[in-house]
Amino acid sequence: MARRRAWRTLFLALLASASFAWSAIYQFDVAPTQMLEILWMSLSVVALAILGAALLLLLRSLFSRRD
Repeated sequence: MARRRAWRTLFLALLASASFAWSAIYQFDVAPTQMLEILWMSLSVVALAILGAALLLLLRSLFSRRD
């Protein structure tokens, strides 16, 4: 049951993001290239956050080993 809710939440989040992009482009005359730039910047920040968390986990696992 929890898995189904997670997929539904992901689907609704993607749908909300798509509707935000649509309304920005067609209702407020934002250039599609500008929306793509915002998308790439957002994805870059998320990727950097994931890489930073992975690096911190790696460092934590290396320094917490007790031989």
